[in-house]
Amino acid sequence: MASGQSDSPTGYGFAGSLNWLISGALGGVTGSLIFGGVLWMIDPEVVTTGIPGIYGVRPSGPTGWLFHLIHGLVLGIVFGYLVTHDPLRRRLETSRDADRIASFGPTARFALAGIGYGLTIWAVVWVGRSLPLGPVQRIGALGFPVHPLVNAVGHLCYGLVLGTLFSFLIDLSPPDEEATAQYEDTPDSPGE
Repeated sequence: MASGQSDSPTGYGFAGSLNWLISGALGGVTGSLIFGGVLWMIDPEVVTTGIPGIYGVRPSGPTGWLFHLIHGLVLGIVFGYLVTHDPLRRRLETSRDADRIASFGPTARFALAGIGYGLTIWAVVWVGRSLPLGPVQRIGALGFPVHPLVNAVGHLCYGLVLGTLFSFLIDLSPPDEEATAQYEDTPDSPGE
């Protein structure tokens, strides 16, 4: 095993100060592919014309898919940042016996966080479509062809895939003490 990794499911992933960025981006793009696939099976025009229409872009070729994947990428990075910084990180890593969430392993905790995140995005989009919020407002004006429940399930799937994949890709374990100890000055070192 590489330095700084643990035996937990979260210990086999990317290490370093930007591990949340890479893990969030990959989880977000993958979740977006799954969500886009669900939309495509229901009505391909949602992806090909609806998503570009939100931005006032004329649909052509894979433009809708490109926008959808960029959404997933950016939102995945935001998720990665949120869950790896306090206070959410502390909450996800907690192991208090009285807490039901603490009884779940790290993968389940990140998956639940992803589901909550996906449903929060859905709520912002569907509530925001009637508010003057730029691209989000255009969803209401376009008469977006997806039923709110289908859209909620799609965002739930996005969050589930994002959180689960994120938990497998990221390394949240503390740095290996041996690796950092070699650079510390010790007053009682042999030979002095």
